[in-house]
Amino acid sequence: MKTFKTVAFIAILTSILYSCQNDELFEPEPAQEVPAEVLLKIQQLGVNTTGVIPYTQELPDGTKEFGWLSHDIFLSHDDILNMPNLPSSEDEVTQKLYRTNNLVRVPNNGRRVITVRGRNLNRNLRRGLRRAVANYNNLNLKFRLELSFGNNNGGKNIVVFSNSSNNQGGVAGFPRNGNPFNRVEIDGGSSSLPLGAIEHLMTHELGHCFGLRHSDFGTRSSCPPFLQGNEGAGSIGAVFIPGTDGSVDSQSSVMRACFRINETGNFFRQDRVGLRRLYQ
Repeated sequence: MKTFKTVAFIAILTSILYSCQNDELFEPEPAQEVPAEVLLKIQQLGVNTTGVIPYTQELPDGTKEFGWLSHDIFLSHDDILNMPNLPSSEDEVTQKLYRTNNLVRVPNNGRRVITVRGRNLNRNLRRGLRRAVANYNNLNLKFRLELSFGNNNGGKNIVVFSNSSNNQGGVAGFPRNGNPFNRVEIDGGSSSLPLGAIEHLMTHELGHCFGLRHSDFGTRSSCPPFLQGNEGAGSIGAVFIPGTDGSVDSQSSVMRACFRINETGNFFRQDRVGLRRLYQ
C-alpha cells in the first residue's frame, strides 16, 4: 500500500524507518477533526484510520482536490463515497503480496502503454524515478511505462510531481475504473535521501497506483509502534496473490508500509512474482 520533511541525513540515521515519509512524521500529528462518518467509510474501504487527516492536494495543473490522507494513501471525497470495484475473477490466473479489488486493465494480447510524466523533479528525484520505471519495465508485464519529463501534464496517465509543502514523503492512491491512479506526489525534501531509498519510494508509490497494498497491511510491523495496526481489507480489498509470501506481516517486499534509508530500491522476489501473476 500513501500508503507517504526536509531533513539532513547523516550516516548514523541509516537505521531509521520511513513510512513513505521522513522522520518528522514519526511524531504523532496534532489532532484534527475528522467526521465520524468519514472515518467509518475509510475503515469500510480497508484503509488504516489511525492518523487520518484532511488533505487538499495541489495538482500539477494548478487545480486542487480535497480528500483524506492515511499515511501515504490519498482518498478523495468522491473515492470515499463512490469508489467502484471492478469484477474480481476467482480463477488461478487472475486471482493473484496483496492487491486491491481494483486493478489496471491490460489487454489479453499485446501490451498497454502507460505514460508517466515527471514534473518539477530535481536531478536526484529524476534519477530515482527512472530507476523505478525500469524496475517495472524489466518484468516484461502486459503494460509498459513510458517516462518523460516536463513542466506540464501533457495528457499523461500518471504524473509524478514534487511538492515542497508535502511532508508525507510520498502520496498515491489505488486504480480507478481500470486505470492506474493518475498521480504520485513526492516531497521535494526526499531528494536528500540516498538514491536507493528514492528509487524505493518511487517504486512503492507506483505500486499503489497499480493496485498493490502494503505487504504487512495486517500489522504494519515494519513501522514504529505508534504507526502500527491492522489496515483491514474493507471494500478496497486485500486479495492474496498466490505464489507470494501469504503472511500479512511480510517484510520481504518493496510494498511494506515503512522502509529504511539504506534500501537498494530493488524488487524482492515476491514483488516480481506477484506483479507477474497480476499483469503477465
